[in-house]
Amino acid sequence: NVTHLLPATVYRVFLAANSGKSIFSPQYQRTQEDKPSGEPKSLVITRKPGGVVDLRWSPLPKEERNGALNGYGATLGRLVVCPSNKSEKAVNSVMTREAVSR
Repeated sequence: NVTHLLPATVYRVFLAANSGKSIFSPQYQRTQEDKPSGEPKSLVITRKPGGVVDLRWSPLPKEERNGALNGYGATLGRLVVCPSNKSEKAVNSVMTREAVSR
């Protein structure tokens, strides 16, 4: 087994006999995609009129994508603090998804 390969990467594989004299034609293999290993940076949230928020962030660096990046998801919710035990709870959560333009 060959380990520690990067996701979504093409590798050229050579096979040689133990004599070292015979080298067979190379084979090309692509590793499977994986979930991103990083997260968007520099998140900026701007409140707009009418209860709208604008979310902006720096794109994920290519080396952290680990394959095709199809979009982003954001979950927004109102935070409620319970005074008796100072716990926090999100209520009325909304999930949104944004496709990546190509």
